[in-house]
Amino acid sequence: MVLPRRTASGSAPTKIRGARRWSRPWILARVLVYPLCLPCLSLAAEPPATQPVATAPASAPSSVVDVAAEIVKVVGQSDSPTRRAAAINVLRSTTGDGAKALVTVFTTENNEAAKLAVCEAIAEVKAQAPDFIPHLEQLLHHPDAALQKAAAAALAGYADPEVREKLDAYRREQERRLLVESVQRLMDTLYDATRGEPERTDLLQTWLKSDLPMMRTKALEIIHEALRRGGTKPSAAVLDHIRTLDNDPSPTVRQALVAFLRDQGLLDDAPRIREMLSREPAESVREEIYKALGKLIDADSIPLCMAGLGDPSEQVAAAAADALGHLCEKGTGKPPEKLADVVRSLLQRVEQPVTTLRLRTDLVEAMADIAAPAFGSVLVRYAGPDEPESSVRQAAIRGLGRIGNADHLPVALDRLAQDNNAGVREVSAEAIGRLGAQPAHLQALLSRLDPKLEPAAAVQNQAWRAYQLVFQRLSDAEQEAALAVWMDSDLKTLGRKIELLTGLEAQVSVRHPGGDRLMALREQLGDACLAAGQTDEATAAWSRALGLAPADDVPTQTRLAGKLVSAYLKNGSPDKAITQAATAKLPEVRAAGAALLLQFVQDLGATDAEAAAGFLDRLLAAVPDGFGPDWAAKFKAARPAPPPHTQSAPAAANTQPAEG
Repeated sequence: MVLPRRTASGSAPTKIRGARRWSRPWILARVLVYPLCLPCLSLAAEPPATQPVATAPASAPSSVVDVAAEIVKVVGQSDSPTRRAAAINVLRSTTGDGAKALVTVFTTENNEAAKLAVCEAIAEVKAQAPDFIPHLEQLLHHPDAALQKAAAAALAGYADPEVREKLDAYRREQERRLLVESVQRLMDTLYDATRGEPERTDLLQTWLKSDLPMMRTKALEIIHEALRRGGTKPSAAVLDHIRTLDNDPSPTVRQALVAFLRDQGLLDDAPRIREMLSREPAESVREEIYKALGKLIDADSIPLCMAGLGDPSEQVAAAAADALGHLCEKGTGKPPEKLADVVRSLLQRVEQPVTTLRLRTDLVEAMADIAAPAFGSVLVRYAGPDEPESSVRQAAIRGLGRIGNADHLPVALDRLAQDNNAGVREVSAEAIGRLGAQPAHLQALLSRLDPKLEPAAAVQNQAWRAYQLVFQRLSDAEQEAALAVWMDSDLKTLGRKIELLTGLEAQVSVRHPGGDRLMALREQLGDACLAAGQTDEATAAWSRALGLAPADDVPTQTRLAGKLVSAYLKNGSPDKAITQAATAKLPEVRAAGAALLLQFVQDLGATDAEAAAGFLDRLLAAVPDGFGPDWAAKFKAARPAPPPHTQSAPAAANTQPAEG
């Protein structure tokens, strides 16, 4: 709906020919008056249930048809007209089995087209078979609007007064729902068209004071949406009025109020919400209250939430369990004084009958959040293969990891290897990362890094994070053994090795700074970086390693300096290579560097004499003695001879005959 607006100068916009101007008062009148028509519309929509219903004349019985063949057309890949015609033929069959055959269509899953055809056929022939009624009534609440409409049309043909009464009630509820949606859309339009903040505040207060629950609810939703999207809080006057709705006669309004107070997050509202709970009859509102108490994190709410575990509604009890998980979550601060009572209450409730997945899941989730050692045996039971729901297994294993008892490791290892749900395997890897401390645990995680064995990327990533955590807990010898068998098969595994060595370098540099192990780690890190094509990172790691090498350790100094010189030459940094070789303190290391430079210039001269000569010029400029007489002679011999056309002009002139 597009509303006319005034221009910046205050003049009205140009009116479009044929367009209807809807003023703000007109919209407000519609919003306020239109809902009053609800009773009239409901009465006029359908004839009274007591009005005699005309039944369709019985059609002439058709010839006997092949019911099985027609059913195949209904449930097969036929087009809509063929499906409908086949269903009509079955219903008009004289065999008497038509209705029974078509009832089975309603019991199948994911075949809405066939169900639609049967509904249309029932409406067409005005079938009266009672077997269809429960299925048609169930379809009235199907998410597909076309199926809803077809089911209602089919039920409309029944002469049974009870069926028609239920259909009338359904239609009245549908009309009411559509009317509420229409009014609330108009309210949205009017609110958006109102630009001034004082005017918007007046509008909201008018709606909050309305006699119609739909308008009070919508006003709360508008305020709540502004808070969620942009953090816009209502004015003090509006907020004061909102808080007076805690005793509103409509449960929908009370539920919307609690949701708003929950997300507003003011701890001062917690006592008000607890007071509402003491007198709240509606399950939906009690459930919302427990959600709010869990989010507001007020320790005074713990006794009420423990009592909520015994609520007759398992949906409400589930919300109470979830709230306890938030209120007593491990690691979020000082444990509450009533933690022991909470643990006891949850253990007692989980041993009582639980009929819904929601309650079972939220009880286990609460135990996982609180992570009390007393929950261990219960979580082991719910984590195993006998638990059919993956969400419950996932929560239980997460809790075992948070409890921190290594005795629970076998459960996590088994689920990582055997569970068919990726989410369960992911939390199993996380639990191993928390609890594992042995090389065998590394091997279990290593198998999940292979895409051929583990297709889920999330599991691979979590297994790698867990691997790093377990690796840090191993002894030095165990860490070196794990690195020795690491397979550098591709860039991804190389990258993981680099990440592992980088973390280990940081760890060892704190525990054993300046030791041989740190030097060896840095050399390994440089080797891995070079293999991955990260030359700059490789030379940086080797430089750090060389700084730790003993001054008289000729083999180590020679090896590390040689790696640096070679890497600089390959990376197009000849000046760094020359400087690295020339600044070596040990003669043996200096000679080894000179040998690498000589080999480089010889290889370069074979393909690019000019570049080789330029390199030698830079070398002699940086090292005037040429690394000593012997090496200077070798470098001189390695200089390529200039091509003939580059000889000097005077020399060429001397070859010319004298004039005259």
